Amino acid sequence: MTPKDEDISEDVCLFTIVTDYEMPKMDGVMLIKKLKSQATTRDIPIMMLTARDEEESELEGLDAGADDYLTKPIARKRFLARVALLLKRTK
Repeated sequence: MTPKDEDISEDVCLFTIVTDYEMPKMDGVMLIKKLKSQATTRDIPIMMLTARDEEESELEGLDAGADDYLTKPIARKRFLARVALLLKRTK
């Protein structure tokens, strides 16, 4: 999904969002704040998966509304387990 200036379409059905911290047009913190401010996306769990491993970056992502924060590299099984936990919380 590419962040745009308009709201995310109500026709899109998302179960979870995984974003990086550093992206070309909008960083992950800004994206999370935007998604959490929109009625159509505020309840979708968001995971930040990033190479930024500083405590300050993690706290900034969580304060913005991320439901989880993981640093790269990450084992595939650990990543999938964390996504499964996010999905369970939304049921």
